[in-house]
Amino acid sequence: IIGGLLGVILVEFIQSYQIVQRPGRELAKLLVVIVGSLLVGTLPYLDNFAHLGGMVYGVLSACLFLPYITFGSFDSGRKVCQIVVALLLIIFLFIVSLVAFYIVQGTGWCKGCYYINCIPYSKTMCKNTFSSL
Repeated sequence: IIGGLLGVILVEFIQSYQIVQRPGRELAKLLVVIVGSLLVGTLPYLDNFAHLGGMVYGVLSACLFLPYITFGSFDSGRKVCQIVVALLLIIFLFIVSLVAFYIVQGTGWCKGCYYINCIPYSKTMCKNTFSSL
């Protein structure tokens, strides 16, 4: 949920960049929250793959469903193209997610992927998780 909401907020910020009073400051605050969420996800029993997947789905869903002000036919055509691409990517990622959940089941195929979910800050920190080093 957190990743999806952060993805939606990121798209909303990008779409309304011109009307934000201090865009650099607001973008910095948003990036601090996103990086903080990903750093918290490196602790045991918190799944960073869920945060990242939620963020990707949140960005694509926001591109699909958020209202957008259009200025002319070019802007309108770009929005239609954006909606079509986002819909196709959501369908593709949904199928990939189903395959990964039901067939792949784990990170054994990628040794470095383990560290996305749990960084062993101490020797015993990640020992009781479902993944193993």
